[in-house]
Amino acid sequence: LFRYSKQSLNVRGAFLHVLSDAVGSMGAICAGAVMVTTGWYRADALASIFIGTFILVSSWRLLRESLGVLLEAAPSGIDVAEVESAVRAVDGVEGVHDLHIWTVTSGFIALTCHAEVTGSRDVQQVLAELCQMLHQRYGIRHVT
Repeated sequence: LFRYSKQSLNVRGAFLHVLSDAVGSMGAICAGAVMVTTGWYRADALASIFIGTFILVSSWRLLRESLGVLLEAAPSGIDVAEVESAVRAVDGVEGVHDLHIWTVTSGFIALTCHAEVTGSRDVQQVLAELCQMLHQRYGIRHVT
């Protein structure tokens, strides 16, 4: 799971669940050992606070990224203004409006926009150039 946890939110969630279970079990075992050997019963509360903090922090990161996908927010690593400038720079593109970029799922970024193409250029050729450029520069895999 660890190897693929950076590529998919679903796998990352499963990995964090397994890791949280392991940390919880280790915390309970360690706290139990401390209580049995020393009689210090606050070890249980201390372990619980540590485990709860670990789960809260790791879940918050996953939740924040998941909400970005659900709300169709622009991916954090992509500057929309820069993408718009790059689209305008393609030969044959006169104007760009209604530009939207969002993450469909982990690693799958989509873009939609209205690009005004000069009459002298073939629209399909300009679209192919845009698709190739956006995929190579920004990792955008779906363009309309």
